[in-house]
Amino acid sequence: MTDIIAIAVTFGSDHTHPEISDKKLADGYMVVEAPTYEMARNIAFAITGGVHAFDYPLDEFLKKERVAEWYPLGELLRIKWGTTSD
Repeated sequence: MTDIIAIAVTFGSDHTHPEISDKKLADGYMVVEAPTYEMARNIAFAITGGVHAFDYPLDEFLKKERVAEWYPLGELLRIKWGTTSD
């Protein structure tokens, strides 16, 4: 079984992306799951066209003291890594 990591992707105050949300993107974050951090970042870049602010390991991001205050909309979108079993 492949271990899956998740990253949180944040947005700047002027970032918009109608396929992600009709809300202000800076008020939330996107989660991307993948087998490696680099692959998760590449998926994030493919979805946002590179128009996002920062990425963090999700577990570390959620431990930040003011996540709920800084990102009141919480998780806007989650890209899950699909796996199949034989």
